[in-house]
Amino acid sequence: MAVLFPKKVPAFSRALGEVDDAFDDEPSFLNDIRLNISVEELQKNPGVIDNVIIVIGGVCCEFLTCHYQFTNMSKVKTINFTPSEMPVIECTAFLYESSTIVWLCHIKEDSDVFGLANLVENLLSSFSVNEQSAFYVFTSEYSRRFQFQSFSPKLPFVRRLHTSRFECRQVDQNIPMLEQPNVISGFAGEIMSRLTCRRYAACLYILFYDETFPLSNSATFSAIGPCFTSLPGFKNLLQPPDSSRVLESGRANISRGQLYI
Repeated sequence: MAVLFPKKVPAFSRALGEVDDAFDDEPSFLNDIRLNISVEELQKNPGVIDNVIIVIGGVCCEFLTCHYQFTNMSKVKTINFTPSEMPVIECTAFLYESSTIVWLCHIKEDSDVFGLANLVENLLSSFSVNEQSAFYVFTSEYSRRFQFQSFSPKLPFVRRLHTSRFECRQVDQNIPMLEQPNVISGFAGEIMSRLTCRRYAACLYILFYDETFPLSNSATFSAIGPCFTSLPGFKNLLQPPDSSRVLESGRANISRGQLYI
């Protein structure tokens, strides 16, 4: 089971035995920070949702829009998270087949910011779900050697983590579980923490890639494509990949040196 630390907690500090008690309490200056979350309803909310897919960061969002047809989906809601003057995270919800919500969350700044709990609460409470609903979360991260000391898998590759309630659901066993220390932080960590506390069936997929090499469409599709295709109804939305294309968001993320998890 993963250890989930949301917001500003260093992702690997506790797992490595370091002391970070300073992060346990909210600093007093947070009271002076103005957090602005704007919500725009584009359509009437649908009924009970069976599946919620949350895609985080430019790499995964661009991959999804490149390979899957969004013409069959309708845009129903947008949420902008603005802790400063400019939006940091923009989330757009699409409705597919009346029972599946797809969130595309574009991150314009480092996701390690204060106030993510408010954004996640708005995101998870936007639509009606029941105890049988399933959540699928996709994000990406640069690969670091110390994370995979026993072997060096070919990049890019995918690892997964899931809540205990997700164990009874069908999952691609060819995708390995995330190796120790399996600590998740940032936006993805905040989402998984709340889904775990609420006892929802949820699975997190993390795409690891080389920070020094641009992501090609074909390589990324081979790594994470099966994860998306296995989602309810998504196989029918598949578009053929353009193997010559490079995912521009992957290159942009590398140039800024930011970690989106």
